[in-house]
Amino acid sequence: MTNVNENSIIIFECPICNNDYDKIPEKYNCNNDNCNYKMCDTCLNTYKKSHDICAFCRSDLDISDTDIITIAINENDPPDVIRQDITNRTIEYIKRNQNCLFLIGILIIIYYICFIIFLIFYD
Repeated sequence: MTNVNENSIIIFECPICNNDYDKIPEKYNCNNDNCNYKMCDTCLNTYKKSHDICAFCRSDLDISDTDIITIAINENDPPDVIRQDITNRTIEYIKRNQNCLFLIGILIIIYYICFIIFLIFYD
């Protein structure tokens, strides 16, 4: 199976799913400098749900920058089930990243305060 255009050059083949890609994945980061193995983002998304060690050398796996949100929707599910699944995944993502989201919220508030001050004094 291939995930590249017919005019593209195959650069990477995932050792897990054997799919071909036209670029090397960057999200799989093993902490072992001697481990040069990679896996595609799709396989990483599945793997990281239950593992925190490298699939190839068993060293620690850096998964801090691999927040991948995928939502698999079964077309036979009723809309309520799909909506609940999306809601649950969104809540889970927010819980994992609440410090960052809090900082973004503070920055937005500061932006609006500065904007209001600008409107008051430069109107």
